[in-house]
Amino acid sequence: MRNRAVKGRIDELLIRPLGYPLPSGKGIYCAVNDHWSDSPNLRIMPEMKPVKIFAALCVLSLVVGTRAAEAPEKVNLDALAKIKMEASRQSQLMEVARNITTVSGPRITNSPNVRAAGEYARKKLVEWKLDDVHFETWNFGNGWTSDKFSIQLASDPNLNILAYSKAWTPGTNGPITAEAVEAVIKTEADFARLRGTLKGKFAMILPGPSSPPPAVTAPLTYRRFTDEELLKMAAGPNAAPAAAAAPSPAAPAAAETPVPPAPEAGFFAWVENALSAPAAQPTGAVAPRPNTPASPAITRDRVTKFYFEEGVAAMIEPGPMTRDAAVVAVTATGETNPWKTDPKTPKVPPQIVIAADQYFKIMQMVTKGSNVSMTIDVKNTYHTTDPLALNVVADIKGTDRADEFVALGAHLDSWHLSTGATDNGAGVATVMEAMRILKSTGLPMRRTVRLGLWTGEEQGLLGSRAFIDKYFLNRPIMQTKVGHAKLSAYFNVDNGTGLIRGVYMQGNKDIMPIFESWMAPFKSMGMTTLAPVSIGGTDHLTFDNVGLPAFQFIQDPIEYDTRTHHTNLDSYDRLLGDDLVKNATIVASFVYLAATRDELLPRKKLPSNVHPAGSPVP
Repeated sequence: MRNRAVKGRIDELLIRPLGYPLPSGKGIYCAVNDHWSDSPNLRIMPEMKPVKIFAALCVLSLVVGTRAAEAPEKVNLDALAKIKMEASRQSQLMEVARNITTVSGPRITNSPNVRAAGEYARKKLVEWKLDDVHFETWNFGNGWTSDKFSIQLASDPNLNILAYSKAWTPGTNGPITAEAVEAVIKTEADFARLRGTLKGKFAMILPGPSSPPPAVTAPLTYRRFTDEELLKMAAGPNAAPAAAAAPSPAAPAAAETPVPPAPEAGFFAWVENALSAPAAQPTGAVAPRPNTPASPAITRDRVTKFYFEEGVAAMIEPGPMTRDAAVVAVTATGETNPWKTDPKTPKVPPQIVIAADQYFKIMQMVTKGSNVSMTIDVKNTYHTTDPLALNVVADIKGTDRADEFVALGAHLDSWHLSTGATDNGAGVATVMEAMRILKSTGLPMRRTVRLGLWTGEEQGLLGSRAFIDKYFLNRPIMQTKVGHAKLSAYFNVDNGTGLIRGVYMQGNKDIMPIFESWMAPFKSMGMTTLAPVSIGGTDHLTFDNVGLPAFQFIQDPIEYDTRTHHTNLDSYDRLLGDDLVKNATIVASFVYLAATRDELLPRKKLPSNVHPAGSPVP
């Protein structure tokens, strides 16, 4: 083969200086002229014929080209050492995290609290002398805060009931004492059964668990990924077990269908479920039954409207049972985009979520015929002054390629059950600290580094989507803007307080060798894994969906899934400072390497529904 012959001659050049005679009978192959030069040596002299000069240049270009293709990714270890030193000696990460969480409080999108957190972040980034620090606003709707909440059981007024009001639902306009009644709707007959019986009552809208939730007896433990789990991630979801025997053709093994995670089960349960899922199999279509009128679906929206029209005093439901001694946020209210509704004319009743074990006890009393009376006092405020939500944006300007970008970010908003420390004050503090480190070290970076602190993530990645629409995508026609070609990568942090153990690659195989090189200096810190899977659930997805390289870091779960994610326990004291300082070091290093690299990072193929800038749009 021609290429193999060329490689043989190149290998000889690599071990001999210019002018060294080649073995007898060997010449120089030049692809353009398609013949062997019979030059006895490679010293380029003035008297050489043009064909020999051209042949020598041809070989030298092949040497350079082949070595460039085979050269490992450059990693500036001296720069990474400066980053690590700055992170360990001067870290401000935990103080930033305290201000974002404990000081600012719960940060519902477009609430006064999230605006206060954004203003704190803006001032801190200005203090660190970052470039062009500013707010970018986007249309959202009403903010909301839970200002007062109390619930008492008449038969046991001293019982401390763990409960909360759902976001973007109205209050009770003062204390209401009423009877709690069973009002579960499972079938069409239930609508008829309950109609006319619920006015002024507290409607217990779900049956609750069939048995009491188990008592929590296990001590507090932090879970870290094992080597085996990380290897499984690196292998991907369809990797066959190493020791698995092939099933007999006569008796094929049946693939088990993975049980989907329960509602609000959390990010890591989703990952584990996805990794264990078998490949999807085609199924036969089921023909509809003829002449069968379709019944309207029993949806959350429909039953909520029913309860509202029946005049219930409040809807009450249990919190999910998937967390260890914690109450989980339930966000469905029965309205589409409830932050856009007019609070002066609410279309939903007050909605209350009670801890599963306590809901079980109350529901038992109700269904056994006891007269159960409760007093509930809820004051919720819709903030309607300004419908524009904010993102916080800041830059570190690049040098010779300042018109190109590397971006990093985390979401600033949270739910209202606690102060949103692991979701996602930890991520905000990590990316802010990464920016401080890069600025403080003074390391020159060719590309501009841009930080984004998003709001609206919990409502559907809305803040990062607004950023995408501003810089990268004309969404009405799904066509990229000029800036789309200028972004090298986006790095997102939103997996709790645990140590970074690797990167979810979103199916971008071409970047894996590059990230392997970047990851090598951090293997002693536990970062070892590149998982080929694509994951969702946070802001990197808005970038990935429009063909931009975007990545979420793999982090140790710690207690994210079991205790803190979207729960009343998600407070500052749950943060692990040592892990977060290491995370800021890793994030700063990856951003630095992307910003100083000669080329933009490789991309996946543009999604079929996204059209390149300047191309015809169907």
